[in-house]
Amino acid sequence: MVSLPLDFGLSFAAFEGGGPGLDGTDVKVVQAKVFIPSEIADIEHGKAPLTKASAAQLNQRFGSTIIALRALPFEKATADDFLKALQVTNSIVAFVGHAPVSTDAHGFWHALALIFSNSNLTLGQAPIENGFSPKAKVVFLAVCGIDDNFLAQWHLRQAGQALIVPVYAPIAENGPANLKNEINLRQAAADLQYWLDQFTAPGPVKNVGQALSILNDSDQGQNYHWQVMPPAGTNVTFVPPSH
Repeated sequence: MVSLPLDFGLSFAAFEGGGPGLDGTDVKVVQAKVFIPSEIADIEHGKAPLTKASAAQLNQRFGSTIIALRALPFEKATADDFLKALQVTNSIVAFVGHAPVSTDAHGFWHALALIFSNSNLTLGQAPIENGFSPKAKVVFLAVCGIDDNFLAQWHLRQAGQALIVPVYAPIAENGPANLKNEINLRQAAADLQYWLDQFTAPGPVKNVGQALSILNDSDQGQNYHWQVMPPAGTNVTFVPPSH
């Protein structure tokens, strides 16, 4: 039996000396894990695999005093580790990958599970018999075919948590119609990085919804956009309390 990871970072003085920085300041360290179990291809340059490069770029991008991020590609992105990450409270958990899908009479895809390197987390069946009940503050899911049945498996509190998912354009809006409820994983990985850039940038602290609005405004021409669920999740932030 494997125990859950220690859930540190619940205060603004979670480390001896304040935070992981060297100045003794009590810094709220946001733990983040990004799971990228699928190949991300470069559509414009011969479909060269970019999964490991994307993971490495994420790992190097953010300073440890802001966000303690670890991106896990391919075989390192396991279902067991994903479930453990969801139970860490002061955290962001992201999944950029594939889902097995069913196809309805209109040709739209509907996600049935999350595909990891070692197993699938199937909705409505073991090992996720009753769905997901994450403790993480933010869960970012970049998956094709997310629908109401898929979202019903995610049990979040009405406040204090946010689930970020794609919404696919049923008709041609800013870009082509999205006839299969699909996203481009390479673009989704770039979207995640851009959102994290806004969310952790110096200056006035943004909440989840504000950072996501900036991302959506930058994604003109895509045949999907991102939304926060539940609506109260737009107010989630990692702002330290005033002393």
